[in-house]
Amino acid sequence: MLALSPIASVAEMVGFDRATIDSGVPSLELMERAGKGVYQHIKRMLKGKTRCLILCGPGNNGGDGLVVARLLKKSGFKVEAVLCSGRRYSEDNSAQLKKCLAAKVIVRGFSPEGQALPTKVKKVSAQELSELISSAKVVVDALLGTGQCSAPTGSIGAAMSLLERAKDKRIISIDVPSGVNADSGECYAPHVNAALTVTIQLSKRGLYQSPACEAAGALEVLPIGIDTSAGCEYGVIDGIKKWPVRRRAAHKGDFGSVFILGGSINMPGAPELAARAALRAGAGLVFKSVKPGGSVSSWPEVILHHGASFSDFSQKIRDCSCLVFGPGLGLDREAKALVEEALGVISEIQMPSVIDADALTLIAEMLKVGRTFSLPSAVITPHPGEAARLLGVDTAAVQHDRYSAARKLSELLNCTALLKGAGTVIYGRGRGIVNASGNPYMATAGSGDVLSGILGAFLAQDLAGLYAAAAAAFLHGKAGDLAYHEIGGPLVASDLIAYLPKAWQKEFRQRSALNLVR
Repeated sequence: MLALSPIASVAEMVGFDRATIDSGVPSLELMERAGKGVYQHIKRMLKGKTRCLILCGPGNNGGDGLVVARLLKKSGFKVEAVLCSGRRYSEDNSAQLKKCLAAKVIVRGFSPEGQALPTKVKKVSAQELSELISSAKVVVDALLGTGQCSAPTGSIGAAMSLLERAKDKRIISIDVPSGVNADSGECYAPHVNAALTVTIQLSKRGLYQSPACEAAGALEVLPIGIDTSAGCEYGVIDGIKKWPVRRRAAHKGDFGSVFILGGSINMPGAPELAARAALRAGAGLVFKSVKPGGSVSSWPEVILHHGASFSDFSQKIRDCSCLVFGPGLGLDREAKALVEEALGVISEIQMPSVIDADALTLIAEMLKVGRTFSLPSAVITPHPGEAARLLGVDTAAVQHDRYSAARKLSELLNCTALLKGAGTVIYGRGRGIVNASGNPYMATAGSGDVLSGILGAFLAQDLAGLYAAAAAAFLHGKAGDLAYHEIGGPLVASDLIAYLPKAWQKEFRQRSALNLVR
């Protein structure tokens, strides 16, 4: 149903590399392929005789950079390489250095702390390196690869600090920008802000989280023949390649019914937004709870169900295909009772459900007093603050490693977890999906309620939790992108609902009003 591209963790890439080398492909050959691919990118971007500076570390990422330097030199570019000192140089790095020197590439060494440099490499001072950076049209960052888990120090840290001070430099990073954690997306100080990152074989999952996605700039994946058949835990959504087709004789009962349980005196709009989004996302019927004194829907298509307590709604909820509960619910005693009873129903009949907003905060309070839950039919949709309350940590800890947080949420409640935010992370039953659609103007009140409604509609139409959640996040983001493109920002949540039909049409490239089976 979803078109997914695998995105790798550091450990997964290490395993892929090892499997490829064990199968008979020399590591030096993989380095040649990586360097050649980056060189070809540069050659397409620039004219010959452009001044290029290649900043290389002592590991294999630096070896890739030395290949780039050699090939640029051969093509007539004005190129110099600077090799930063280290405690040791990888075997392949040393082999590529020999090839560079044999090809008459100017290779300088940078060692402000006085560490030994390879022979035949002339040392440069910090001032000289700063001047080399200033005079280069393009700087290639080959300082550090995917193994970064702390702030760069020593000669590499010093070189990166000089690069940070340079203005208007076009920087191309190999694999990941130096100073970026390839797993979590954390950016250390210092780190490289690239215009382009050419990532090897598979994109690294940290590059889809902030602030790493900003540091990476444009992202290009360079296949070099690494065996990735073992697969990745996570994938990123490229699009929706297949969707259930509507039969010509279909009726509203074929597309499920959604019950929206939420709303309070102060937040009557939240369930209304969810209800409208569910209709726009294809649900056949949408019901909305209305408590005494509550707001009445302004959309005639939404079916209202009045009641003061859960017992007033219980039978209708059981009759529906999916329950969405939490938007605008409030945190008072009545709201807590509603959540308790709703959890009981979905556990009893394994009802597909979306748990959002205030319901998540109330569940977090229950977890604090030792309650446990197993909700395999549910999708929870926390923002980082709600996720932090559920996990008993602060919001910074959630944002520090969103992949880990989503996995923990899924395991905590035995459910599918959708962690909202830039680079939405969805996780369930050992698999993860990342959504990269959307824009900052979607950070507005009610946006999450719209997402809950879309997701509820997809669950009501019998889509599995993980894929329903991923598809909902993707189309929610696409609607936001279209709205921003056509009307600009800021946006309001209702704009997302209005642009959902266009998002459908654009994604499926429909040539007719309906995709029908005859």
